[in-house]
Amino acid sequence: FFNLTCSDLYVETIDYDHTTSNNNKYLDYAVEIIHVGISCSMIFEYDWGLFDGSGTVDINAPENDVLINLTFKSPSGFQRTPPNEVEVAICLAYFEISEI
Repeated sequence: FFNLTCSDLYVETIDYDHTTSNNNKYLDYAVEIIHVGISCSMIFEYDWGLFDGSGTVDINAPENDVLINLTFKSPSGFQRTPPNEVEVAICLAYFEISEI
């Protein structure tokens, strides 16, 4: 059993950029979320036969980054048809737990 509670979620900056290519059939979006922070607390209990117990854990993870690149594809260009496919080219999360 465990109960996880997170709070103090914050985002410092969200940067994005987009480009089109291949006769306007591809639309590339780059989204960078800079300095995402969160604090979490967990209460846990365990019972493994001879071993049992309980406790709490507090986790602080400030100043993390996320990078996402998406490609939207339209078969005949975005002026004529909406996208029919989305590709996640990059999805990177840089998380560092600074305190447990």
